[in-house]
Amino acid sequence: MLSGGGDSVALLALAKSVCGPDSVVALHVNYGLRGEDSAADQRHCEQLCEELGVTLQVERATLPESGNLQELARDERYRLAEVAARRHNCETIAVAHNADDRAETILYRLAASPGRRALLGMPRSRGNVVRPLLDFTREELREWCAGQGLAWREDATNADPRFARTHARAALAELRELHPVAIDNILRTADELAVENEALGEIVDGLLAGALAEGGDRLPATALDGMAPPLAALVLREFVEQATGAPAPAARGALERVLGAAQSGGSRTIEIEGAKLLVEYGVISVAASDRDEPPAPPPEPASLSLPGEVVFGEWRIAAATVDATTEPGAHHMLLTGERATAPLLVRPRRPGDRMRPRGLGGSKSLQDLMVDRKIPRAQRDSLPVDRKIPRAQRDSLPVVCAGDEIVWVPGLAKGELAPLPRHAATSSELAVLLTAKPV
Repeated sequence: MLSGGGDSVALLALAKSVCGPDSVVALHVNYGLRGEDSAADQRHCEQLCEELGVTLQVERATLPESGNLQELARDERYRLAEVAARRHNCETIAVAHNADDRAETILYRLAASPGRRALLGMPRSRGNVVRPLLDFTREELREWCAGQGLAWREDATNADPRFARTHARAALAELRELHPVAIDNILRTADELAVENEALGEIVDGLLAGALAEGGDRLPATALDGMAPPLAALVLREFVEQATGAPAPAARGALERVLGAAQSGGSRTIEIEGAKLLVEYGVISVAASDRDEPPAPPPEPASLSLPGEVVFGEWRIAAATVDATTEPGAHHMLLTGERATAPLLVRPRRPGDRMRPRGLGGSKSLQDLMVDRKIPRAQRDSLPVDRKIPRAQRDSLPVVCAGDEIVWVPGLAKGELAPLPRHAATSSELAVLLTAKPV
Protein backbone atom coordinates (compact mmCIF):
# COMPACT_ATOMS: atom_id res chain seq x y z
CA MET A 1 0.00 0.00 0.00
CA LEU A 2 1.93 2.97 -1.36
CA SER A 3 1.05 6.55 -0.45
CA GLY A 4 4.33 8.04 -1.62
CA GLY A 5 5.41 9.01 1.90
CA GLY A 6 8.74 8.00 3.38
CA ASP A 7 7.38 4.98 5.26
CA SER A 8 5.60 3.38 2.31
CA VAL A 9 8.52 4.16 -0.04
CA ALA A 10 10.82 2.29 2.35
CA LEU A 11 8.34 -0.58 2.56
CA LEU A 12 8.11 -0.90 -1.22
CA ALA A 13 11.88 -0.86 -1.71
CA LEU A 14 12.39 -3.45 1.04
CA ALA A 15 9.61 -5.68 -0.31
CA LYS A 16 11.17 -5.55 -3.77
CA SER A 17 14.59 -6.40 -2.31
CA VAL A 18 13.28 -9.36 -0.28
CA CYS A 19 10.67 -10.79 -2.66
CA GLY A 20 11.83 -9.63 -6.09
CA PRO A 21 9.99 -7.11 -8.31
CA ASP A 22 7.80 -9.76 -9.96
CA SER A 23 6.32 -10.79 -6.60
CA VAL A 24 5.32 -7.28 -5.47
CA VAL A 25 2.38 -5.14 -6.53
CA ALA A 26 1.99 -1.56 -5.27
CA LEU A 27 -1.44 -0.01 -4.70
CA HIS A 28 -1.84 3.78 -4.64
CA VAL A 29 -5.24 5.26 -3.76
CA ASN A 30 -5.84 8.82 -4.96
CA TYR A 31 -8.71 10.47 -3.07
CA GLY A 32 -8.23 13.78 -4.89
CA LEU A 33 -8.66 15.65 -1.60
CA ARG A 34 -5.56 17.85 -1.92
CA GLY A 35 -5.84 18.97 -5.53
CA GLU A 36 -2.47 19.22 -7.27
CA ASP A 37 -0.70 17.67 -4.28
CA SER A 38 -2.76 14.49 -4.73
CA ALA A 39 -1.89 14.42 -8.43
CA ALA A 40 1.80 14.94 -7.60
CA ASP A 41 1.69 12.04 -5.11
CA GLN A 42 0.33 9.77 -7.83
CA ARG A 43 2.99 10.87 -10.35
CA HIS A 44 5.69 10.24 -7.76
CA CYS A 45 4.40 6.70 -7.14
CA GLU A 46 4.24 6.01 -10.87
CA GLN A 47 7.83 7.15 -11.36
CA LEU A 48 9.09 5.22 -8.34
CA CYS A 49 7.46 1.96 -9.42
CA GLU A 50 8.82 2.37 -12.93
CA GLU A 51 12.33 2.82 -11.53
CA LEU A 52 11.98 -0.21 -9.25
CA GLY A 53 10.34 -2.37 -11.91
CA VAL A 54 7.29 -3.00 -9.75
CA THR A 55 3.68 -3.21 -10.98
CA LEU A 56 1.56 -0.29 -9.79
CA GLN A 57 -2.21 -0.22 -9.54
CA VAL A 58 -3.78 3.23 -9.09
CA GLU A 59 -7.31 3.60 -7.80
CA ARG A 60 -9.30 6.81 -7.53
CA ALA A 61 -11.75 6.98 -4.64
CA THR A 62 -14.55 9.40 -3.84
CA LEU A 63 -15.43 9.75 -0.15
CA PRO A 64 -18.75 10.86 1.37
CA GLU A 65 -18.97 14.53 2.27
CA SER A 66 -19.88 13.84 5.89
CA GLY A 67 -18.37 11.56 8.53
CA ASN A 68 -14.90 10.89 9.88
CA LEU A 69 -12.74 11.59 6.84
CA GLN A 70 -9.68 9.64 7.96
CA GLU A 71 -11.75 6.64 9.02
CA LEU A 72 -13.68 6.62 5.75
CA ALA A 73 -10.46 6.87 3.75
CA ARG A 74 -8.88 4.03 5.72
CA ASP A 75 -11.87 1.73 5.20
CA GLU A 76 -11.95 2.41 1.47
CA ARG A 77 -8.18 1.91 1.21
CA TYR A 78 -8.34 -1.51 2.84
CA ARG A 79 -11.34 -2.52 0.71
CA LEU A 80 -9.46 -1.64 -2.46
CA ALA A 81 -6.38 -3.48 -1.17
CA GLU A 82 -8.40 -6.67 -0.71
CA VAL A 83 -9.75 -6.41 -4.26
CA ALA A 84 -6.25 -5.75 -5.65
CA ALA A 85 -4.78 -8.68 -3.71
CA ARG A 86 -7.32 -11.06 -5.25
CA ARG A 87 -6.82 -9.60 -8.70
CA HIS A 88 -3.04 -10.10 -8.59
CA ASN A 89 -3.16 -13.36 -6.60
CA CYS A 90 -1.24 -11.79 -3.70
CA GLU A 91 -1.21 -13.60 -0.36
CA THR A 92 -0.23 -10.62 1.81
CA ILE A 93 -1.16 -6.96 2.14
CA ALA A 94 1.74 -5.00 3.61
CA VAL A 95 1.20 -1.59 5.21
CA ALA A 96 3.89 0.83 6.34
CA HIS A 97 2.87 1.65 9.91
CA ASN A 98 5.98 2.37 11.97
CA ALA A 99 6.99 2.61 15.63
CA ASP A 100 5.80 6.23 15.84
CA ASP A 101 2.39 5.27 14.42
CA ARG A 102 2.07 2.50 16.96
CA ALA A 103 3.04 4.74 19.89
CA GLU A 104 0.68 7.51 18.69
CA THR A 105 -2.16 5.00 18.48
CA ILE A 106 -1.51 3.88 22.05
CA LEU A 107 -1.50 7.48 23.30
CA TYR A 108 -4.72 8.31 21.48
CA ARG A 109 -6.53 5.21 22.72
CA LEU A 110 -5.30 5.80 26.25
CA ALA A 111 -6.87 9.26 26.12
CA ALA A 112 -10.09 8.15 24.42
CA SER A 113 -10.69 4.61 25.73
CA PRO A 114 -10.06 3.54 29.32
CA GLY A 115 -8.74 0.08 30.10
CA ARG A 116 -5.97 -2.37 29.35
CA ARG A 117 -7.02 -2.83 25.73
CA ALA A 118 -6.08 0.76 24.91
CA LEU A 119 -2.43 -0.05 25.58
CA LEU A 120 -2.10 -2.92 23.13
CA GLY A 121 -1.59 -0.74 20.05
CA MET A 122 -1.41 -2.11 16.51
CA PRO A 123 -1.07 -5.86 15.91
CA ARG A 124 1.87 -6.92 13.75
CA SER A 125 -0.50 -8.97 11.62
CA ARG A 126 -4.23 -9.49 11.26
CA GLY A 127 -5.49 -11.94 8.72
CA ASN A 128 -3.59 -11.26 5.51
CA VAL A 129 -2.48 -7.75 6.59
CA VAL A 130 1.07 -7.40 7.92
CA ARG A 131 2.99 -4.45 9.39
CA PRO A 132 6.69 -5.29 9.04
CA LEU A 133 8.02 -1.82 9.97
CA LEU A 134 6.62 -1.47 13.49
CA ASP A 135 10.10 -1.66 15.04
CA PHE A 136 11.46 1.30 13.06
CA THR A 137 10.80 4.96 13.78
CA ARG A 138 9.67 7.45 11.17
CA GLU A 139 13.07 9.15 11.34
CA GLU A 140 14.98 5.88 10.87
CA LEU A 141 12.95 4.98 7.77
CA ARG A 142 13.55 8.37 6.17
CA GLU A 143 17.25 8.18 6.92
CA TRP A 144 17.34 4.76 5.24
CA CYS A 145 15.49 6.09 2.18
CA ALA A 146 17.92 8.98 1.92
CA GLY A 147 20.85 6.57 2.09
CA GLN A 148 19.33 4.52 -0.75
CA GLY A 149 18.71 7.60 -2.89
CA LEU A 150 14.93 7.17 -2.64
CA ALA A 151 12.77 10.30 -2.70
CA TRP A 152 9.44 10.60 -0.94
CA ARG A 153 6.55 13.01 -0.54
CA GLU A 154 5.40 14.73 2.66
CA ASP A 155 1.65 15.08 3.27
CA ALA A 156 0.85 18.50 4.72
CA THR A 157 -2.36 17.18 6.30
CA ASN A 158 -0.20 15.25 8.79
CA ALA A 159 0.09 18.55 10.66
CA ASP A 160 -3.59 19.48 10.32
CA PRO A 161 -4.94 20.20 13.84
CA ARG A 162 -8.43 18.99 12.80
CA PHE A 163 -7.23 15.39 13.09
CA ALA A 164 -6.74 13.63 16.42
CA ARG A 165 -3.56 11.90 15.25
CA THR A 166 -1.89 15.30 14.82
CA HIS A 167 -2.32 15.99 18.53
CA ALA A 168 -1.10 12.49 19.44
CA ARG A 169 2.01 13.12 17.32
CA ALA A 170 2.65 16.39 19.16
CA ALA A 171 2.21 14.66 22.54
CA LEU A 172 4.73 12.01 21.53
CA ALA A 173 7.22 14.72 20.63
CA GLU A 174 6.77 16.16 24.14
CA LEU A 175 7.44 12.75 25.65
CA ARG A 176 10.65 12.47 23.63
CA GLU A 177 11.74 15.71 25.21
CA LEU A 178 10.91 14.26 28.62
CA HIS A 179 12.92 11.08 27.97
CA PRO A 180 14.93 10.11 24.85
CA VAL A 181 13.71 6.48 24.85
CA ALA A 182 10.04 7.29 25.45
CA ILE A 183 8.90 5.46 22.30
CA ASP A 184 10.94 2.37 23.15
CA ASN A 185 9.46 2.23 26.64
CA ILE A 186 5.91 2.69 25.39
CA LEU A 187 6.29 -0.08 22.81
CA ARG A 188 8.05 -2.49 25.16
CA THR A 189 5.18 -2.01 27.61
CA ALA A 190 2.65 -2.68 24.83
CA ASP A 191 4.48 -5.87 23.80
CA GLU A 192 4.48 -7.18 27.37
CA LEU A 193 0.82 -6.32 27.82
CA ALA A 194 -0.09 -8.05 24.54
CA VAL A 195 1.45 -11.33 25.76
CA GLU A 196 -0.22 -10.99 29.15
CA ASN A 197 -3.53 -10.06 27.49
CA GLU A 198 -3.44 -13.23 25.39
CA ALA A 199 -2.87 -15.40 28.44
CA LEU A 200 -5.52 -13.57 30.46
CA GLY A 201 -7.99 -13.86 27.58
CA GLU A 202 -7.57 -17.63 27.47
CA ILE A 203 -8.19 -17.82 31.22
CA VAL A 204 -11.34 -15.68 30.95
CA ASP A 205 -12.64 -17.71 28.01
CA GLY A 206 -12.17 -20.92 29.97
CA LEU A 207 -13.86 -19.58 33.08
CA LEU A 208 -16.82 -18.28 31.10
CA ALA A 209 -17.25 -21.50 29.11
CA GLY A 210 -17.26 -23.48 32.35
CA ALA A 211 -19.73 -21.15 34.05
CA LEU A 212 -22.38 -20.72 31.36
CA ALA A 213 -25.69 -22.42 31.93
CA GLU A 214 -27.10 -24.79 29.29
CA GLY A 215 -27.79 -22.94 26.06
CA GLY A 216 -24.88 -20.56 26.48
CA ASP A 217 -26.91 -17.40 27.10
CA ARG A 218 -27.37 -17.46 30.90
CA LEU A 219 -24.67 -16.98 33.53
CA PRO A 220 -25.25 -18.09 37.14
CA ALA A 221 -24.15 -15.36 39.54
CA THR A 222 -22.78 -17.99 41.92
CA ALA A 223 -20.07 -18.75 39.37
CA LEU A 224 -18.89 -15.13 39.49
CA ASP A 225 -19.17 -14.99 43.29
CA GLY A 226 -16.65 -17.82 43.54
CA MET A 227 -13.99 -16.04 41.46
CA ALA A 228 -11.50 -13.39 42.46
CA PRO A 229 -13.28 -10.04 41.81
CA PRO A 230 -10.91 -8.84 39.04
CA LEU A 231 -11.40 -12.10 37.13
CA ALA A 232 -15.14 -12.12 37.78
CA ALA A 233 -15.39 -8.60 36.32
CA LEU A 234 -13.56 -9.70 33.16
CA VAL A 235 -15.76 -12.79 32.80
CA LEU A 236 -18.87 -10.64 33.15
CA ARG A 237 -17.62 -8.25 30.47
CA GLU A 238 -16.80 -11.11 28.08
CA PHE A 239 -20.28 -12.55 28.66
CA VAL A 240 -21.95 -9.22 27.84
CA GLU A 241 -19.76 -8.64 24.77
CA GLN A 242 -20.56 -12.06 23.36
CA ALA A 243 -24.27 -11.36 23.78
CA THR A 244 -24.25 -7.84 22.32
CA GLY A 245 -21.59 -8.28 19.66
CA ALA A 246 -19.96 -5.00 20.71
CA PRO A 247 -17.36 -3.81 23.24
CA ALA A 248 -18.87 -3.34 26.70
CA PRO A 249 -16.15 -1.96 29.00
CA ALA A 250 -18.81 -0.68 31.43
CA ALA A 251 -19.75 -4.29 32.27
CA ARG A 252 -16.65 -4.64 34.46
CA GLY A 253 -17.85 -1.89 36.76
CA ALA A 254 -21.29 -3.48 37.11
CA LEU A 255 -20.04 -6.58 38.92
CA GLU A 256 -20.91 -5.40 42.43
CA ARG A 257 -24.43 -4.33 41.40
CA VAL A 258 -25.01 -7.62 39.59
CA LEU A 259 -23.91 -9.73 42.55
CA GLY A 260 -25.97 -7.57 44.90
CA ALA A 261 -29.06 -8.03 42.76
CA ALA A 262 -28.50 -11.80 42.66
CA GLN A 263 -28.18 -12.01 46.44
CA SER A 264 -31.38 -10.01 47.00
CA GLY A 265 -33.41 -12.48 44.90
CA GLY A 266 -36.25 -11.72 42.56
CA SER A 267 -35.82 -9.98 39.23
CA ARG A 268 -33.93 -6.79 38.52
CA THR A 269 -32.62 -4.95 35.45
CA ILE A 270 -29.25 -3.21 35.58
CA GLU A 271 -28.58 -0.75 32.77
CA ILE A 272 -25.03 -0.07 31.62
CA GLU A 273 -23.72 1.71 28.56
CA GLY A 274 -24.65 -0.38 25.52
CA ALA A 275 -26.59 -3.14 27.31
CA LYS A 276 -29.19 -4.14 29.90
CA LEU A 277 -28.40 -6.94 32.33
CA LEU A 278 -31.35 -8.96 33.57
CA VAL A 279 -30.74 -10.70 36.91
CA GLU A 280 -33.50 -13.21 37.66
CA TYR A 281 -33.27 -15.44 40.72
CA GLY A 282 -29.49 -15.52 40.67
CA VAL A 283 -29.08 -16.00 36.91
CA ILE A 284 -27.74 -13.26 34.61
CA SER A 285 -28.78 -12.72 31.01
CA VAL A 286 -28.48 -9.81 28.60
CA ALA A 287 -31.89 -8.25 28.08
CA ALA A 288 -33.19 -7.13 24.71
CA SER A 289 -33.63 -3.41 24.18
CA ASP A 290 -37.32 -3.98 24.86
CA ARG A 291 -37.78 -7.42 26.35
CA ASP A 292 -41.58 -7.02 26.54
CA GLU A 293 -41.72 -7.36 22.75
CA PRO A 294 -41.13 -10.89 21.46
CA PRO A 295 -38.45 -11.18 18.75
CA ALA A 296 -39.73 -11.04 15.20
CA PRO A 297 -40.02 -14.45 13.52
CA PRO A 298 -37.25 -15.25 11.02
CA PRO A 299 -37.95 -14.60 7.34
CA GLU A 300 -39.33 -17.43 5.23
CA PRO A 301 -36.91 -19.44 3.02
CA ALA A 302 -36.80 -18.31 -0.61
CA SER A 303 -35.52 -19.99 -3.77
CA LEU A 304 -33.04 -17.86 -5.70
CA SER A 305 -33.36 -18.18 -9.45
CA LEU A 306 -30.62 -17.40 -11.97
CA PRO A 307 -30.65 -14.61 -12.81
CA GLY A 308 -32.85 -13.20 -10.07
CA GLU A 309 -33.05 -11.75 -6.61
CA VAL A 310 -34.90 -12.26 -3.35
CA VAL A 311 -35.58 -10.06 -0.32
CA PHE A 312 -34.81 -11.87 2.91
CA GLY A 313 -35.71 -9.78 5.95
CA GLU A 314 -33.51 -6.70 5.79
CA TRP A 315 -31.28 -8.17 3.03
CA ARG A 316 -31.54 -8.29 -0.74
CA ILE A 317 -29.68 -11.20 -2.36
CA ALA A 318 -29.14 -11.16 -6.13
CA ALA A 319 -27.65 -13.80 -8.44
CA ALA A 320 -26.20 -13.20 -11.90
CA THR A 321 -24.23 -15.25 -14.42
CA VAL A 322 -20.76 -13.83 -15.00
CA ASP A 323 -17.39 -14.84 -16.38
CA ALA A 324 -15.29 -16.79 -13.87
CA THR A 325 -12.62 -14.08 -13.96
CA THR A 326 -14.99 -11.58 -12.29
CA GLU A 327 -13.53 -9.99 -9.15
CA PRO A 328 -15.83 -10.44 -6.13
CA GLY A 329 -15.88 -7.62 -3.61
CA ALA A 330 -16.52 -7.70 0.12
CA HIS A 331 -20.30 -7.98 -0.35
CA HIS A 332 -20.12 -10.50 -3.17
CA MET A 333 -19.68 -14.25 -3.47
CA LEU A 334 -18.44 -16.10 -6.56
CA LEU A 335 -19.60 -19.68 -7.16
CA THR A 336 -18.03 -21.87 -9.84
CA GLY A 337 -18.19 -25.51 -10.89
CA GLU A 338 -20.97 -27.60 -9.40
CA ARG A 339 -21.99 -24.85 -7.00
CA ALA A 340 -22.81 -22.60 -9.94
CA THR A 341 -25.39 -25.12 -11.20
CA ALA A 342 -26.82 -26.27 -7.84
CA PRO A 343 -30.25 -25.00 -6.71
CA LEU A 344 -29.80 -21.84 -4.62
CA LEU A 345 -31.78 -21.30 -1.43
CA VAL A 346 -31.75 -18.37 1.01
CA ARG A 347 -33.04 -19.37 4.44
CA PRO A 348 -32.64 -18.61 8.16
CA ARG A 349 -30.21 -20.64 10.22
CA ARG A 350 -31.30 -24.02 11.56
CA PRO A 351 -30.23 -25.91 14.67
CA GLY A 352 -27.01 -27.81 13.93
CA ASP A 353 -26.08 -25.74 10.83
CA ARG A 354 -22.38 -26.03 10.02
CA MET A 355 -20.11 -24.59 7.35
CA ARG A 356 -16.43 -24.49 6.45
CA PRO A 357 -15.38 -20.82 6.73
CA ARG A 358 -12.51 -19.69 4.57
CA GLY A 359 -9.30 -19.48 6.60
CA LEU A 360 -10.42 -21.71 9.48
CA GLY A 361 -9.25 -25.05 8.09
CA GLY A 362 -12.28 -26.98 9.33
CA SER A 363 -16.00 -26.82 9.92
CA LYS A 364 -17.79 -24.78 12.58
CA SER A 365 -21.40 -24.47 13.63
CA LEU A 366 -23.02 -21.16 12.72
CA GLN A 367 -23.84 -20.69 16.40
CA ASP A 368 -20.15 -20.85 17.34
CA LEU A 369 -19.21 -18.45 14.57
CA MET A 370 -21.88 -15.99 15.61
CA VAL A 371 -20.87 -15.80 19.25
CA ASP A 372 -17.15 -16.00 18.33
CA ARG A 373 -16.58 -17.87 21.56
CA LYS A 374 -15.30 -21.36 20.80
CA ILE A 375 -12.86 -20.14 18.16
CA PRO A 376 -9.30 -20.11 19.57
CA ARG A 377 -8.40 -16.53 20.42
CA ALA A 378 -5.21 -16.68 18.34
CA GLN A 379 -7.27 -17.48 15.19
CA ARG A 380 -9.96 -14.83 15.55
CA ASP A 381 -8.21 -12.05 13.63
CA SER A 382 -7.69 -14.29 10.59
CA LEU A 383 -11.29 -15.45 10.36
CA PRO A 384 -13.61 -13.94 7.75
CA VAL A 385 -15.97 -12.73 10.49
CA ASP A 386 -16.91 -9.06 10.23
CA ARG A 387 -18.04 -8.72 13.84
CA LYS A 388 -19.74 -10.53 16.69
CA ILE A 389 -23.42 -10.98 15.87
CA PRO A 390 -25.89 -9.80 18.55
CA ARG A 391 -28.26 -12.58 19.56
CA ALA A 392 -31.35 -10.68 18.41
CA GLN A 393 -29.99 -10.47 14.85
CA ARG A 394 -28.85 -14.05 14.38
CA ASP A 395 -32.07 -15.52 12.98
CA SER A 396 -32.41 -12.67 10.48
CA LEU A 397 -29.06 -13.30 8.78
CA PRO A 398 -29.46 -14.94 5.36
CA VAL A 399 -27.93 -18.41 5.02
CA VAL A 400 -27.18 -18.99 1.32
CA CYS A 401 -27.08 -22.64 0.25
CA ALA A 402 -26.00 -24.24 -3.01
CA GLY A 403 -27.77 -27.57 -2.83
CA ASP A 404 -27.21 -28.87 0.71
CA GLU A 405 -24.02 -26.86 1.28
CA ILE A 406 -23.90 -23.54 3.12
CA VAL A 407 -21.70 -21.37 0.91
CA TRP A 408 -22.20 -17.91 2.38
CA VAL A 409 -23.65 -16.06 5.35
CA PRO A 410 -23.34 -12.36 4.39
CA GLY A 411 -21.82 -10.36 7.20
CA LEU A 412 -20.45 -13.49 8.86
CA ALA A 413 -18.42 -15.86 6.67
CA LYS A 414 -17.69 -17.08 3.16
CA GLY A 415 -17.29 -20.78 2.52
CA GLU A 416 -13.78 -22.21 2.47
CA LEU A 417 -14.26 -23.66 -1.00
CA ALA A 418 -15.28 -20.31 -2.48
CA PRO A 419 -12.50 -19.78 -5.02
CA LEU A 420 -10.21 -16.82 -5.11
CA PRO A 421 -9.96 -15.46 -8.68
CA ARG A 422 -7.11 -17.46 -10.14
CA HIS A 423 -8.47 -18.39 -13.57
CA ALA A 424 -6.57 -17.43 -16.69
CA ALA A 425 -7.70 -14.19 -18.25
CA THR A 426 -8.94 -16.14 -21.28
CA SER A 427 -11.15 -18.42 -19.16
CA SER A 428 -14.62 -18.85 -20.64
CA GLU A 429 -16.02 -20.72 -17.62
CA LEU A 430 -19.25 -19.26 -16.32
CA ALA A 431 -19.87 -18.59 -12.67
CA VAL A 432 -22.60 -17.26 -10.39
CA LEU A 433 -21.96 -13.93 -8.68
CA LEU A 434 -24.05 -13.38 -5.55
CA THR A 435 -24.56 -9.87 -4.18
CA ALA A 436 -25.89 -9.04 -0.72
CA LYS A 437 -27.07 -5.59 0.29
CA PRO A 438 -29.15 -4.31 3.20
CA VAL A 439 -32.62 -3.31 2.01
